[in-house]
Amino acid sequence: MVGVYSDEGTVVTRDGPGKQDTYHQPGDAADIASFLQHSNGVATKDQIAAYVDAQLAPERERREREHANVELWQRAYRMEKTSPEESISLYRESIQAWKATLRADAASRWDYIEDSYNRLTLILEKSRQFPEALREIDDYRTFRVEMRRKKQVETIAKREARLKKKVH
Repeated sequence: MVGVYSDEGTVVTRDGPGKQDTYHQPGDAADIASFLQHSNGVATKDQIAAYVDAQLAPERERREREHANVELWQRAYRMEKTSPEESISLYRESIQAWKATLRADAASRWDYIEDSYNRLTLILEKSRQFPEALREIDDYRTFRVEMRRKKQVETIAKREARLKKKVH
């Protein structure tokens, strides 16, 4: 990439001689120009502000959902040593919240759901609940397939192999 230029949210990349790609973001100058074009070139400041707010609403809502889910994950993590059973319950709640978020918007973060499964199965393994940990790993795998996600967390795969030896 030779250069990246920004103009009020519009990003232009130049990859080589004569090749240029322009990327627009909701609410950027090109988006507003398109809105004005569709409204016959006439719009008040308030109408433009309402349009931009509506364009940015999905991203804002996703960030709010993700923030609430992160807080739930953090509560589960803090409880691991003092109350493993409470932590198990909170991780399961975290997993359900992240699943709902990811089903609604596949562009959301995957790292917390994967870490929730990882931490949950670790606690279950430490508390010698091997079959339950394997069921959670199965659930993780099923969800990944449902979401057409190919990448698997290596620590979970290693834990699964370890647990299978302990169960069989």
